[in-house]
Amino acid sequence: MALASLALLQKGFEVTFADISDIALGFTKWRVKKRKLKARFIDLKKEKLPKNSFDFVVSIDVLEHIVDYKKTLKEIFESLEKEGLFLAHVGPKKRKWPMHLNSPEQVFKAAKKIGFIELEKPEKLRTLFLKPENKPVINIHAHQKSQ
Repeated sequence: MALASLALLQKGFEVTFADISDIALGFTKWRVKKRKLKARFIDLKKEKLPKNSFDFVVSIDVLEHIVDYKKTLKEIFESLEKEGLFLAHVGPKKRKWPMHLNSPEQVFKAAKKIGFIELEKPEKLRTLFLKPENKPVINIHAHQKSQ
């Protein structure tokens, strides 16, 4: 957890780390403290993401592991400020990776139902979505096989 977020923290951004794992949160707290930085931490087992609070949310290789990914997407959607950005990487669902419960296509479909709309498809990214009326953006990148 947190390589990109730690880099943002070191550049002076206010960063909130959220996870359901005590181990992941503990390790991230240790890394932040070691660098003499300050951050906010949310234990998602005890509290939800605050609504309309974040201008940027990062989720790397998470949504493919979550049983109720639709609920998670909705909570992320609601946590974003009016023009917030959501950057996520969703790994592929393959037989050799049984821990991947959801495919990128399932996640994209759910994101659209929540209210994200497609913007464009840059060559290296799977897809981009924009919430109606210039509200939160979602950028999901999935692995693709070259043809």
